[in-house]
Amino acid sequence: MNRSTAVLSLFSLLFAMLAGCARERATPLIIGKTEIVQSKLLDLDVELKIFVPESYSSGEQKYPVLYIVQSDFLHASGIASWLSRVNSIPELIVVSLETYRSGDFTPLPIEGEPGTGGADKFIGFFKEELFPFIDARYPTKSYRIFYSGSWGGAFGVYAMLAQPDVFNACLTASPWIDYEGQSNFIEENASSLLKKAQFRNRFLYMAAENDQMLLPVLARFQKIMQSDAPPGLEWEYHPFADEDHSSIPHKTIYAGLTALFHPWRTAPPEATENGVKGLLEYKEVLSRKYGCDIGLSYTTLLSAGSKFLREKAYGRAREIFQLCVESYPDREFAYLKLAEAFEGSGQLAEAVDVYQKAHHLAARKKSPHVHVFKGELERVRKRVSEQ
Repeated sequence: MNRSTAVLSLFSLLFAMLAGCARERATPLIIGKTEIVQSKLLDLDVELKIFVPESYSSGEQKYPVLYIVQSDFLHASGIASWLSRVNSIPELIVVSLETYRSGDFTPLPIEGEPGTGGADKFIGFFKEELFPFIDARYPTKSYRIFYSGSWGGAFGVYAMLAQPDVFNACLTASPWIDYEGQSNFIEENASSLLKKAQFRNRFLYMAAENDQMLLPVLARFQKIMQSDAPPGLEWEYHPFADEDHSSIPHKTIYAGLTALFHPWRTAPPEATENGVKGLLEYKEVLSRKYGCDIGLSYTTLLSAGSKFLREKAYGRAREIFQLCVESYPDREFAYLKLAEAFEGSGQLAEAVDVYQKAHHLAARKKSPHVHVFKGELERVRKRVSEQ
């Protein structure tokens, strides 16, 4: 073996050793888990992919559930995760049905399409089998959201009109309610279904791509909704001229969830005028709207407390930030603001204690802003020592 060959062999050996060490240090990034529901109603083993939010490991919270069909699990759970991270929506559990039959999206059989007409049975699967399965295994709230597109979106529209007790909200991307010209059942029966069913705090979101065959169908359906939708059914229809069949799912999930939870994200100004009392009253309004205790958003509490902090109403700010840290015990900035309220009112010892909690939490979470927390803690400690 000549010298150059020996050197190359040595480098190859070192590279292999380093690669092996890297593999040993690597840890799996777990996005979700898989479960199987054995459905008697569908005579089918339904594979599920399930995403749980970041705070799930604490075991102290319950979550609304987003059920998706004919969609991408990573895509939908990623949007839900991001929107909750930026406080636009509450944290959600996401359940993706990986096994399904497109024939179960249609209310009636379609000529030339074997296996169609199973929509009512599919609704029964959700009510009688899937919901109990998920509720028994995960900490869920009684708020259920459905998302799908195309024929699955048409199923979402039908489910909301025919059995509005099943889903609290349905988000639909380009719902082909005439099944690409093969069935007019939904359009022809929409008025009677809307007048017959009982709606209470239900939400239907429809988005459409730039499809010249679909848009006239949905335009006619929009007129029916404008004429016959009862007060208990809130609905929105948005045609997006710049979207196509591949991009409309993202637009629908993102915009639909944001619209659905807009009242939760930001309280009206009149709700904050009375401080904690007004906010707790608004919390009750939200509970009635969503049918469960959905709480107040971090954005609402942080904004309301900061308003009183700017006004130097430190007592009212302190009450709100105390409610904020109780509701969101893992948010370091909530503790930082609570400490500012204590400091503003001259309670320096209490401020130091809360600044310490904020710094400890920021350090534990490896926050890129940990130096800010440390600096504030040291500053107030200096104030105390100079007294």
